[in-house]
Amino acid sequence: DFRTWGGTLRMATVLAELGPAPDTPRLRHKIVVTALRFVAAELGNTPAICRKSYIHPMVIARFEDEGETIASSLARMPRGRASSGHHAEERALIRFLDKHFPERRRRPRTEDLVPSRRDSG
Repeated sequence: DFRTWGGTLRMATVLAELGPAPDTPRLRHKIVVTALRFVAAELGNTPAICRKSYIHPMVIARFEDEGETIASSLARMPRGRASSGHHAEERALIRFLDKHFPERRRRPRTEDLVPSRRDSG
């Protein structure tokens, strides 16, 4: 669903843009609440509805539990669209979800099956 992807992507991006996560769970939770308000305002909904219906729970859980965001993946990615048509933020989120929620895929992504030109030389 586009709105679900958009909400998840925006939340992941906002959390990554806020910089390194604080050391305490309480402060990380405060950041999540602030980010939820921001994303909810963009989507035109309440923070509770956004959290429940439009944001993948793994994005919030990994930030609140470990302070993890898509920032580390994003920093290593070239900007712009890839041959897949995804922007860097989208590719970083896909990697994040593949890592922390691998059961979401019914089958491996085709680029995972086909060796790239870099792998063949």
